[in-house]
Amino acid sequence: MNTSYVPKGPEKGAGGFMEQACTIVLAFFLYSFTGWLCESIYCSLPAGRFINRGFLTGPLCPVYGFGALLIVFLLSPLQPQPVLLFLAGAVVTSLLEYVTGFLLEKIFHTKLWDYSQRRFNLHGRVCLKNSLLFGAMGLVTVYLLHPFVLDLIGRLPLILLVGLAGGALAAFLLDLIFSVRTMLQLNGKLAELERVAADLRQKGQLTHERLKSEVQERFQAISQQTKRRRIRMVAGLQLLQRRMLDAFPTMRSVRHHDSLVRLREYLAEKRAELKRLKK
Repeated sequence: MNTSYVPKGPEKGAGGFMEQACTIVLAFFLYSFTGWLCESIYCSLPAGRFINRGFLTGPLCPVYGFGALLIVFLLSPLQPQPVLLFLAGAVVTSLLEYVTGFLLEKIFHTKLWDYSQRRFNLHGRVCLKNSLLFGAMGLVTVYLLHPFVLDLIGRLPLILLVGLAGGALAAFLLDLIFSVRTMLQLNGKLAELERVAADLRQKGQLTHERLKSEVQERFQAISQQTKRRRIRMVAGLQLLQRRMLDAFPTMRSVRHHDSLVRLREYLAEKRAELKRLKK
C-alpha cells in the first residue's frame, strides 16, 4: 500500500492513535463539505435559487465523506493503475449509494432520490451516469485531493486538531438528531394529509349517495372546513421540513406518495404567488 495516502501519526502511544483518528474525522468532514458544495451548486444553478442540498441541515453530505474514505483506504493499492482505480471507485461508491438509499427507504419509508427516469438505473437508487462521475471523482480524490487534505490537516497542532475534530463531530451528531426528527415529522404531516384526503373522499361518497339538496349544502360546508384544515396544516410546515423537500426534488414517499405530490404542488403555488407579489 502506498502509505502516503493514509494519515500518519507517531509510531507508538495514545497520542499517535488520537492524531490519526482525528485526522480521519477531519478528512471525513472536509470531503462531506466538498460533496455538499458540489451538490448544492449543481442543484441551485438550474433552479435559479440556493438549495441546501443533503439530508443534514448543515453544509455536509456524509455519503461523500464515507465514499472518499472508502476509496482512499480500500483502493489506494490501485493508485499506479488509474483505469482499475476508476472502475473500482465507480463500483465502491455506487454500492455505497445503493445501500444508503436502501437503508433510508426502509427507515423513513421514503426515497430521498430517485433515478428511475434515467437510463441504466438499478431500482432508482443508482444509475450509470452517477457511477461514472463517482469513478472520476475517485481519481481526483486519490491523485489530487487527499494528498492536499492530509498536508492541510498535518499542519495543525495536536490540540487544535483534537478540538476541531471533537467540535465537528459533536455538531454533526446534533444535526443528525434534528434531521432525523425533521424527517419523521414530515412523514407525520404526509400521513395527516392522507387522512384528510380520505375524509374528503368519504364525505364525497356519502354525498353522492344522498342527493338531497340539504345534505349537499351541509357536506360542502364540512368539505370547506376540512380543506381549510389541510391548508393550515401545510402552511404550518416547519422551515427544516420545507428545506428537506427542496433538498430532494425527486423524493418519493413509499406510503404517502399522493400526499407528497399535493404538498409539493401547494408549496410551488405559494412560491409562484410570492414571486408575483415581489414584481
